[in-house]
Amino acid sequence: MYWWHKKIGNVIPDKFLDQDGTLKVYGYTLQDELLSIGKSLGIGNGVWAKPMQQILLEYAKKYISKSTTVYWYFFKTYLWGEIDSGRPALGHGMFSDNPKHVDENETSSYSSDSKNGHVVVIYGYTDDYYICNYGWRGFEKVFLMSPVFGSVNFLKIEN
Repeated sequence: MYWWHKKIGNVIPDKFLDQDGTLKVYGYTLQDELLSIGKSLGIGNGVWAKPMQQILLEYAKKYISKSTTVYWYFFKTYLWGEIDSGRPALGHGMFSDNPKHVDENETSSYSSDSKNGHVVVIYGYTDDYYICNYGWRGFEKVFLMSPVFGSVNFLKIEN
C-alpha cells in the first residue's frame, strides 16, 4: 500500500506515517491496523493470499476513497506481468526468520535457519531471484529464490 500511497496519494492515513511521510514503526502502525482488521474478520496472524484479500478490501472500504480491487492467485500466477507493468505484489510463503542480504551474483539465497509464514512485497526479478522488501528496515532489497511463493496478491487502485 505504501507504493500506491507514494504513487497516487491518500491511501495511508497520516496517523500511520512519520513526519517525513514514511511508515511509522513505533506506536500503533499500519501493520497493527491490518492485524486488527484481520482479527475483526476472524482471521489470524498467519495468512495467505485469499484471507489477505479480505483484509485489504476491508482496509480499502475504511481508508481509500478510490475504487480498489484486490486479486489473489496460487503460486506465482500473473506475477511477472504485474511487476513488468510497474506494480508490486504481495508474496506469501515460508521465508527465513533471518534473511541475508544476498547479491544477485551469488548462487543461492537459501538459509538453513528456521522459516515462518511471512508476507513480502515483490517489486522486481532477475533470472533466478525475486527482489523483495521484507518489511523490516534494512531489508528493503532481499533476493529470494523464485519457487518460494505459495500465493500472491495484487492490489489495484484507480487513479
